[in-house]
Amino acid sequence: MYSGERGEHYRTTVGVGKNRRQVQRTRWYPAQGHFQRFFDDVLVAASSGLRQDLTEALEPWPLEKGVPFTQQVLAGHLARTYDIELEEGFEHARNRIGSAIAMEVRRRIGGDTQRVHSIKSRYEANTCCCLSG
Repeated sequence: MYSGERGEHYRTTVGVGKNRRQVQRTRWYPAQGHFQRFFDDVLVAASSGLRQDLTEALEPWPLEKGVPFTQQVLAGHLARTYDIELEEGFEHARNRIGSAIAMEVRRRIGGDTQRVHSIKSRYEANTCCCLSG
């Protein structure tokens, strides 16, 4: 559920004589609504040695090509284990989800500009998976 305002710009003339000019103003209209969005496989780097922005730039990951872990899979490759615990990783994922929801709210409010007053999200049926070797 969200609430906010949709702003629509318009131009008007102000001043008189030589001081007359066009200015942009905004009319504000209330906006509210709700929607449901499903997030699947929100991945976060579980190593503090990896920059989050660089790993996100590599997305989307081809998860359908993943194979179950075995030591043979990693043979000959440098690998790290995670050093970010599950709770902190879930907080990173919630932040990413929150950013996506905020962008969706702005899109749904529409107009030329938006004011978002509140976003109330519910997280249900959460599952986590940690892969490490």
